[in-house]
Amino acid sequence: MINYIISHFFSRTFYELYDDYSITRIGNTSQTKSQYWDILIDYSFINVGGCQQKVKQGDNVLFAFDAFNKKHFLKLEASNYTSKIGSLIAVKVTDGLTNQPIEGAIVGNQLTNSNGFATLAFNSLGMQKLKAERSDSIRSNAIAIYITI
Repeated sequence: MINYIISHFFSRTFYELYDDYSITRIGNTSQTKSQYWDILIDYSFINVGGCQQKVKQGDNVLFAFDAFNKKHFLKLEASNYTSKIGSLIAVKVTDGLTNQPIEGAIVGNQLTNSNGFATLAFNSLGMQKLKAERSDSIRSNAIAIYITI
């Protein structure tokens, strides 16, 4: 059963030369002649194969499609991870590799300014999951903001 689930989630090809696998598909997104699946740890490309890469507690691991053709690897943070209904909360988008602020990223229907900040308010209780996106960049990590009374 596990092999069935795995094979429907992703595909891979083994390369004897590298003694490692290459991811060729995750979900419905398959590699092409110019776009590949890449692995990043803490917003940097790994320099060994994925089977040989050691990860440790706290590493930010990302399987990213077409990362070599993207300008930024977005990182999303919030000033606070809890807020009250209707209160403003600031989020910041940076390039995860350089920590430079990213202008023009979309977070919760708001655009970030030149300092990478956007201000949001929520009108419903519970967890609000956010990600930052920009067309020339790899989408950010997800953060959860908890909205209370």
